[in-house]
Amino acid sequence: MEYKKGQWYEVFGNFPATRYLKFKEKRNREVYFTGRIRRDYNNFEDKIDYTTVLENEYMKEVSLEVISPYLPEGHPDKLPEKDKYYYVEQDSFFMIGKVDIPLNEEDSDKDIFRGSCHYFIAKGYQSLHRGESWCYKDYNRTFRLATQEEIDWLEYCNKIDKYVTKEEFLKQTKIMKKEPFTIEGPESLKRAFVEEVNTFHRTGEHCCAISAEGNYSRYLGCYKEHLTLTDIKEKRHFKLPQDWDKAIQACKDFWKVKTKKSLYFGDVEFICDKEAKAAATSYGKVTLEDIEEIIDYVYNPPKLASYPLGTNVTNYATCSLKFGCKVGKLAELEAIANFLRS
Repeated sequence: MEYKKGQWYEVFGNFPATRYLKFKEKRNREVYFTGRIRRDYNNFEDKIDYTTVLENEYMKEVSLEVISPYLPEGHPDKLPEKDKYYYVEQDSFFMIGKVDIPLNEEDSDKDIFRGSCHYFIAKGYQSLHRGESWCYKDYNRTFRLATQEEIDWLEYCNKIDKYVTKEEFLKQTKIMKKEPFTIEGPESLKRAFVEEVNTFHRTGEHCCAISAEGNYSRYLGCYKEHLTLTDIKEKRHFKLPQDWDKAIQACKDFWKVKTKKSLYFGDVEFICDKEAKAAATSYGKVTLEDIEEIIDYVYNPPKLASYPLGTNVTNYATCSLKFGCKVGKLAELEAIANFLRS
């Protein structure tokens, strides 16, 4: 057996401390390696060392999918993980995206890791892409976890459904999310406004307007954590009822309230929209009411002659549901329903 430089191997036989190693070279009966994962601690050690291999069968080639969970972020052999955001770079080109499928064996070889993502932006295209494949590692291409600012930039492009430059994004977020604002209008409308805000941002006892028992004569002010009553009119100001929708959206932007999220039922993506109380899937639209009917059926099956119909459910936490040729877990469906309700 010929060992490959840079390949990871599982070690068998007389090496109790070493579970996996990355091969560098072999000199007579000694194998040198550039990194190893210990069997006793399951931790990664990044150093040059060597061990003695008596027979070839003591080492077996393993894939990066096996090794990746043990490696620290930033290691060149660390594979992208589902639902994480990455920054991919090659010379002056870069991409920022959220991973959907981290590795597709059919499209990959030792030089290229290809996957797909929910959406990504790229300097070369200066556009927003959804559901397309992209290469994380291609010759001199590298990738790392995206910073929070890069994630916010990507999510902003996805929200407005178009690409904007980073400079434009930072300018807009400074206007929309950092600057406090005030709201004026009849007391009845301000009270109703607070009630609607509390459906997506629980101000609770911090909202002076709630505990003021009808004293709504002052402005409503939107500051760091909560709505409050104030006598000072801010530069950014809304009037009720004509600015109702704009003021509600300003509150959501100010607190970074997410109204959309991708969740999975089995391998089917549900693009959930809180405001619409529904999710888009490749099979069509699914409403919260549809999901709640299914969940209710599982927990409370209909009765025939006073006897409930059998559902063969013995463990609600782990039970699976079939629909067409797909299978998903009840817990996944409940998570989708909970997000749409929140």
